[in-house]
Amino acid sequence: VDELYVELRRRTSPKIVAIGGGTGLSSLLKALKRLTPNLTAITTVTDDGGSTGKLIKEVEKLLPVGDIRNCMAALADKDSRLGELLNYRFKGISGLEGHALGNLILVALYFLNDANFPKALKDAMKIFKVRGKVIPSSYQRGTLLAELSDGNVYKGESTITKVAKEKDLRIKRMWIEPPIEISQEALEAIKSADYIVIGPGSLYTSIISNLLVKGMVEAIRFSKAKKIYVLNLVTQPGETKGMSAYEHVREILKYLPDLDVVIANSEPLPEELLRLYREEGAEALDVSDLERELEKEGGVKLLKADLLDDEMKLKGLARHSEEKLAELFQEIIGN
Repeated sequence: VDELYVELRRRTSPKIVAIGGGTGLSSLLKALKRLTPNLTAITTVTDDGGSTGKLIKEVEKLLPVGDIRNCMAALADKDSRLGELLNYRFKGISGLEGHALGNLILVALYFLNDANFPKALKDAMKIFKVRGKVIPSSYQRGTLLAELSDGNVYKGESTITKVAKEKDLRIKRMWIEPPIEISQEALEAIKSADYIVIGPGSLYTSIISNLLVKGMVEAIRFSKAKKIYVLNLVTQPGETKGMSAYEHVREILKYLPDLDVVIANSEPLPEELLRLYREEGAEALDVSDLERELEKEGGVKLLKADLLDDEMKLKGLARHSEEKLAELFQEIIGN
């Protein structure tokens, strides 16, 4: 009976593809997995910082594993501790310091599968009972490059954001060298999707870095899916400092002019929380001009709702609430 129910739910539930990277995509996946078993996360492959950065320097042709691990943790069985295990980060142990256990497991599976990353990923999803799929936007390795507002070109995701933050510069344009092509699995998932959700996450390094993959924009635009962009809660030093909500949307519209829905948080951040973010050079995302500007675009619907995670708010962090996102997407799917 249980198997019949699972199969029936799989057949009748919407197919949702979420595209992005980082903690923003994790929150979204935790919300969406409540609504459908037909969930696919497509992650960026240009991360070169932290644990991931160390591993890709050591292992030739290995894809960046950090965002993949994050998504797997978000989609792991909620009743087990598998997600915690994947995200466990070593501290105070020489040689392991800063590494996430899930990253090391993915590397081990890569070698166990004779350097076949797709096979390693399939094994990992089985072992960690991942509900849905996690797919890299490409199986090729490329480096992110950006021209900043000082006119210089900088190479590597972590370098770009570090220099932009330190020198208070804006990102003018980005590209990937050498050019990399969309993975076949990502292409198929997008083609058959009912909904494609982009964001939340770092505008340039988590979202637009995916859209720079050869064939990605064409696949999304050709898809009959409803295309949804979830805005961040705050600006990000080194990426979007001083940018309004509409400026974020405008960057996405450059790649995806047929965007259907923009989701924005309507709940003001508490003053104490704002103070903490201002100390880091961030601000609450200004959504005041969003409705007016989107009306000019025509065809882009704005949905505003309280999306703040109240528990995380008390911990001094602005995060999207899984429950509130799930309720909002249930309304979207129900209509």
